[in-house]
Amino acid sequence: MNQSASRRTFLKTAGAVAAAMALPARGQETSAAPAPKIVAGPYLQNVSPEAATVMWITDKPCVSRVDYGPTRELGNRVQNSHHGLVDAHDLIHRMHLTGLTPGHPCYYRVSSREITLFEPYKVEFGDQVEDAVRQFTPPLPGAGRVDFAVFNDIHETAETWARVHELAGQAPCDFLVFNGDLLNHAQDHGQVTRRFLAPATGPLEGARPFVFVRGNHEARGVYARHLLDYFDSPDGGYYHAFTWGPVHFLVVDTGEDKLDESNEYFGLANFKPYLEKEAAWVAEQVKSDAFRQAAFRVVLCHIPLRPSRPNDYRLPIIEALNGTGVDLSISAHMHKPAYHEPEPGRDFPIVVGGAPKPAEATVIRVEAEPTEMRLQMTLADGTLLESRHYSARRA
Repeated sequence: MNQSASRRTFLKTAGAVAAAMALPARGQETSAAPAPKIVAGPYLQNVSPEAATVMWITDKPCVSRVDYGPTRELGNRVQNSHHGLVDAHDLIHRMHLTGLTPGHPCYYRVSSREITLFEPYKVEFGDQVEDAVRQFTPPLPGAGRVDFAVFNDIHETAETWARVHELAGQAPCDFLVFNGDLLNHAQDHGQVTRRFLAPATGPLEGARPFVFVRGNHEARGVYARHLLDYFDSPDGGYYHAFTWGPVHFLVVDTGEDKLDESNEYFGLANFKPYLEKEAAWVAEQVKSDAFRQAAFRVVLCHIPLRPSRPNDYRLPIIEALNGTGVDLSISAHMHKPAYHEPEPGRDFPIVVGGAPKPAEATVIRVEAEPTEMRLQMTLADGTLLESRHYSARRA
């Protein structure tokens, strides 16, 4: 791409992201536009060889469905129901697609319709929004390679979203990782939608999934209690594991960056027992065949797993990972790019991404094949900061 074309692409992306972040909040639609709108998504979550989750957000409560299939003619339909009742009044829509063919395209189209009158014996439907047919390809089990990119600490900065998306988009990858602190805090639905999900998912065009790793700022604010409504993971929580190609991933939630009793939390934080439970889960995961037989093992977490103080709640997690053959931990939080070699108390390397200012934001890119994994960390302007190679090892 020449410099002029690259500049035009950047301006287009920046304008789209800025416009997405300015979308009206719930309840702010005018009578001139009565039809519901999709204000974020559709976006892909929890993609595996034979299944995937499609999510999207509408500006009005709707009843929704997904039509999907192996061709553009689709042929299959999903519409959620619980306890005999169709889900009919939602802003956040989550549909699970099953029976996919690994390595072959899946085509899908999402639709949402408003219910304008919802009484016991009378229901009236309003307009429907129907998205374009989109497609994605689920991975092959045991695929020979994987390519993914990592963003972090954007803190709701529209220009930073635009720059990292532009850089990552210069070469295709299988999925993106949003490694925490994409938000400053979580105060309400409109903020999460406009300041995170709309600018995060728009450039993905419903064709590539993302993995969300919770940062400490996403644990702040009254609406932090509802944040999981917007994501899907294999275990339904913030920490989970998955395999893609030759890499087995542990997604680790590192919680807050202060102790529970710190004044900043007003007695409303309880991370110590939560992280102890997570450490026990990590200790079991590293014994699994999926972890032990993988060519590479990568830990995704927001706060770097470096021993910092004797009462650090993350110490049991570090101890559970030591000696297990972790090849790399990808972290964030510090706002300054860095690479930390193993040190006493931690026997695996850590790469740390930078942000939130556009000039300091990074894209961490990892490509892995059965015998080699390669890492590059680049500033959003394309400046190369780190380049590392790792050879496969097995327990």
